[in-house]
Formats: sequence, structure tokens, C-alpha cells
Amino acid sequence: MNNLETLFVVLYGSFSFSGFLLGLKNCVKKKNPYGLTKPYNLIGSFVWADAIVFGLFWTMVSIASILLSNWLLFLLTQSIFWLIRSIGETIYWFNEQFAVKNRNPVHTLWHSKIFPGSSSYIASQIFWQCIAVITSITSLFLIKVWFKI
Repeated sequence: MNNLETLFVVLYGSFSFSGFLLGLKNCVKKKNPYGLTKPYNLIGSFVWADAIVFGLFWTMVSIASILLSNWLLFLLTQSIFWLIRSIGETIYWFNEQFAVKNRNPVHTLWHSKIFPGSSSYIASQIFWQCIAVITSITSLFLIKVWFKI
């Protein structure tokens, strides 16, 4: 890895570890596992319970990438992670669309002004489907590059 790549992974790992620590604080001390974690969306964390798991996960991935000095490993892990995460989110928003009790009322969604009513759930679902497509392609490309090395 070059210096810029190493710096990026160190910063990403540090940010992830801070998410892990704040997640613990919010879940254990504040009893707020479902509080939103907007800055930590970058590591796949949407609520504090996510931040504990994903914060620790990305901290370990960052450490492994630095120890192995392998930028491609970091990128491939990102791509496969977001592929799996986006499939999960697609399923989540599909179910939210038909749920009797919505955990995410339409008026709380940032894009509800563009997509009124239940179309906000559909928009969230297809957004995550697009992410799944993009990360499928990215993952295949990175796997091809990995095996060329």
C-alpha cells in the first residue's frame, strides 16, 4: 500500500473504532440501541447497535489490511460488505413497505418530500437494489484483479 492508502485505512479504522465505542456507550449506558448514527452510515451503521458490530468489524479489517499491506483486500472487503448489506437493506425496506407497524414512518425519511406516502419505502428499496448491483460488479472486478496478482 502506498502512504495515501495507508492513511485512508488508518483513518477509516479509527473512525470505525470510535463508532464501536460510541455504540457501546449508547447501547449500554444510554439504553438507546435504535438511535440513528448518521456519520457512521459510512461503515454501514444506521443505529447504535449496528455501530458496535460494524465498528469492531471495520477496525479489524483495517488492522488486517495494514498488517498485510493490502489495499485490494480492503477494497474487496468493502465491496462484498456493501453487497451483502444492500441486499439486507433491500429486504428490510421491502418488508417495511407492507408492515402493519412501520419502524420508519414515512415523514421521518429524508426523501419523503420527493417520494410521498409508501413510495418512500419503494424508493429506499430500489436505492439498495442499485447499490447491490454496483457492488456486485465491483466485487467481480476486484476478484478478477485479485487473482491476476
